[in-house]
Amino acid sequence: MALVETDAGKFINDGLVSLQNKYEKDLVTLERERQNAAAEKDDEMEKTLAQVRAKARARLEKATAERELLAGLSEAEMRKCEEAEKRREDEREKDERAVIAVATKDVSVSGHIFSTFTPIATKGRLIHDIDDASEFEKAPFDITINYQRNTSFFPSILAKTLAECFDEGVDADNYIVHNNASYRPKSGGPVTRGTQKFYIFTK
Repeated sequence: MALVETDAGKFINDGLVSLQNKYEKDLVTLERERQNAAAEKDDEMEKTLAQVRAKARARLEKATAERELLAGLSEAEMRKCEEAEKRREDEREKDERAVIAVATKDVSVSGHIFSTFTPIATKGRLIHDIDDASEFEKAPFDITINYQRNTSFFPSILAKTLAECFDEGVDADNYIVHNNASYRPKSGGPVTRGTQKFYIFTK
């Protein structure tokens, strides 16, 4: 809501409108009286009315300026709200595109074997730009890699050699839950950033 649309803003604006209307009427009345004084060649009265009229005009200009200021504040507040909303939207979009990177060294061989049966606690990094190597230098936070069992679990495990299980590290049945969102491993295997390799989990 714009400032001028709030109860306080409406109250102030209505007061300023009333003042503007009053001062405009005063100016009309004073001008008529000044013209009458001029017609009657009452120089003293004409001079006095001109001074009073100048003061009334100054009050009108002040009330008009205050209304314009109120409107300007409304626009400024609206711009601030729009900018804040855009920042929030940008953050939401960044979070939607974010991935979780898990260093391969943080998923040990034994960890991988056990993760096929039970969750494994490890470390992850929330990455907003996967092409920015500096993002992978962020401090890691605690995560849990879970395994979603399915009917093809045992045949698929039996069909693999022990070395293949070790090499894969994570597979399509692994997932991470972070901030109520589920992340799955990105296909293509680990990516190298700097001197480390990372598994990438996408939302």
